[in-house]
Amino acid sequence: MLVLGFYGCGQRADECKKFKNGSFKILDKKLGVFNIIRTDNWQMEYREGGKDTLTFAVQWVDDCTYKLKPYSSYFKKYPDAPKNSELTISINKTTANSYFATVASNFDGHTVDCEIIKVK
Repeated sequence: MLVLGFYGCGQRADECKKFKNGSFKILDKKLGVFNIIRTDNWQMEYREGGKDTLTFAVQWVDDCTYKLKPYSSYFKKYPDAPKNSELTISINKTTANSYFATVASNFDGHTVDCEIIKVK
């Protein structure tokens, strides 16, 4: 049984790795479509039809968890945001072309669950 547990962890980590870099979409019924472009150490986000682009530094904690820290331009757009703002994204489940994640912040007790679809 313990061997299966280790196998499952390794398999999940391998599945998460395919989502480290690329172009992604989040489809939100209330807010619309969000586009994401991510490389090893930065992420850019923008809403379709919107004018604002947000850029974050990416830090991978492990193969299935990463943190986003806003660049200084974020604080010009959102001056009331805490200067140590940080989002933690935990990949809970993967499919062939998407992952289900929980997003938490260090400044708010709420979490958001979403599906993030890999476009390329």
